[in-house]
Amino acid sequence: MKEAKILIVGAGPAGFAAAKAAAKRSDGVVLCGSEAYAPYWRTRLPAVIGEETAIENISMVKDGWFEKNNIRFVSKMTMASVDTENNRVFWTDGTYTRYRKLILALGAYSFVPPINYQGEVLCLRDYDDALAIRKKALEKKRSVVIGGGLLGLEIASEIRKLGKPVTVIERDYVLARQLDPLGGEYLAQKLTDDNLKIITGADASDYPELLEDSCVVVAAGVRSNIKVLENTPIKLQRAVVVNDRMQTSVDNIYACGDIAEYNDRCWGLITIANVQGNVAGSNAAGTDLLYRELLPAPTLKVSGISIMSMGEINEAKNRRLLRYSDADLYQSFVIENNRLIGAILIGDISLGFKIKKLIEKKVDIPSEITRNELVELILSL
Repeated sequence: MKEAKILIVGAGPAGFAAAKAAAKRSDGVVLCGSEAYAPYWRTRLPAVIGEETAIENISMVKDGWFEKNNIRFVSKMTMASVDTENNRVFWTDGTYTRYRKLILALGAYSFVPPINYQGEVLCLRDYDDALAIRKKALEKKRSVVIGGGLLGLEIASEIRKLGKPVTVIERDYVLARQLDPLGGEYLAQKLTDDNLKIITGADASDYPELLEDSCVVVAAGVRSNIKVLENTPIKLQRAVVVNDRMQTSVDNIYACGDIAEYNDRCWGLITIANVQGNVAGSNAAGTDLLYRELLPAPTLKVSGISIMSMGEINEAKNRRLLRYSDADLYQSFVIENNRLIGAILIGDISLGFKIKKLIEKKVDIPSEITRNELVELILSL
């Protein structure tokens, strides 16, 4: 593979979206993935642990799809370096590919914090990782998941399906990116049962006896795969800095997904990866499409419990919080300057999209509005 008009490196959600967008407007689109598989739904990886789902069942494409859509897909291609001056990507097998436009969708890798543990530690980033976690969890009498974010809770929930006890250890509180502390405490209580224990405000190194002879999985966040781009003219911060066209500091190179940093943010959400990929692919093919930041409103489900979170969710000066909880529902609304700026729903999330609409439209609301009055306002939209 010596040449590509538009070369996309990384076949995750962002790279796949970029390939689809570029191929609608240009020929010569080449998508390269480091794995042996065609693009698949990475959000379904935790389910592979509990059910050993075949790769075909989570694939984004059917046989012949790439040919029909004017895209060349090449698997098992790992980028070693990029020569931006001569428009060449070098691969770890010693070959290289020339490009006219390059889209970087290299994704991220799992961050493993220092742990006082000498045994094997597993992480979940790809299909083979999911199979390895399943195998180890079945071999061991118990499992420990380090990290109580969405991925950590999903992994724990799937291991529990195997009939094995699992403990989640989280340094802060569960779903700290999506919930406030009270919401995290509420969810932890709802999730805990005989086979799932959650320890918060703790470090895994404080529980050496728990780690011994366990399947240990780390889900403590990710870091963008930018090491291969060091010592290039491409501007890097936490990730690859891009503008609203998903362009990097090198004009003919774009970035999207977990490797892209826009307005000092790397969201790590599939919805944003898809939109950024579409913008990068379209512009690499010659259009002038602008990326506009979305209001992330991820809808999650952990052990059958629905969760929705959006906007600014934490307490701060000049913010008013309206909370409600019962056995089946947790709600938190954040109001600032007579506007709803954020919300959390656990359990019943049926109001979610109306709440999102209220936040996006920046509707003025009475300063002394009660929670019941706010719910009535939301229902009226």
